[in-house]
Amino acid sequence: MYKMICLDLDGTLLKSDKTIDEMTIKTLNDLSDEGIRVVIATGRHYDFAKQLTNSLTDDRIIISNNGAAVFEVKTNTSILTDYIDNEIAGRIVNTAKNHGLSALVYVDVLRAGSDLFVFEGHNIDGFENTIVRDKNRIRIIAHEREIDNCFSIVFSGSTDELSKLEAAVNLEYSGKVCTHIMSSMYSQHGILEIMNQGVDKWSAISHFAEYSNIDKKSIIAFGDEVNDISMISNSGLGIAMKNALPEVKRVADFITATSNDDFGVYNTLSDIFKFKEL
Repeated sequence: MYKMICLDLDGTLLKSDKTIDEMTIKTLNDLSDEGIRVVIATGRHYDFAKQLTNSLTDDRIIISNNGAAVFEVKTNTSILTDYIDNEIAGRIVNTAKNHGLSALVYVDVLRAGSDLFVFEGHNIDGFENTIVRDKNRIRIIAHEREIDNCFSIVFSGSTDELSKLEAAVNLEYSGKVCTHIMSSMYSQHGILEIMNQGVDKWSAISHFAEYSNIDKKSIIAFGDEVNDISMISNSGLGIAMKNALPEVKRVADFITATSNDDFGVYNTLSDIFKFKEL
């Protein structure tokens, strides 16, 4: 019997227009009413993930920043937070400057009152949409010493630039932070994210499962990107979306018959829980 459903957002639960279809909303809310925990596991920050899923049950859990934090929506409190050391975070930002890259620093909104720190006067190419969308939740800072309660540091650039920075960070901070680059097969640009060592979606899911006394074999996980591999490969039932990357499909137990734009989550849950499919 499955007791927890973990869902990535972009490319999985969300359609391309960043909405959730009504059938999936009803299904997840009905399953929640039956005692199955609905967990959003995303790279997005807490407040925006909460906003994108506001049609879902108030009992949902949000794992934000790729596993750096676990939040209970109903009480608006954190169950787990895993911060990068402040000094290391500041030094990484300085290392990036030497590579010609500027940082977005994602922080704990419940402690900092903001989701995002941006450095005064720094170039923010590649993050224009983020800056416009989150302008009311951004704090402009002047110095690395102001970094505190940092979940992740994110950079945008060419895959070549990001790979060089990633190598430099891993060389200097081996065992202290973890890194991953997300890029499209159709573009030479990507995003580098740096988090505390050991942080990923599965580590956060495991923590919440233990906190909730749920066996890991009773967990279903849906995803489509490289940051979903840890939860898909370790859950009791790991499901890759039809639109997932090949490396994600390789570790999955099951691949959805339809994509995120065509009721992929709903149709698969229909099969698992034996109710009528679309």
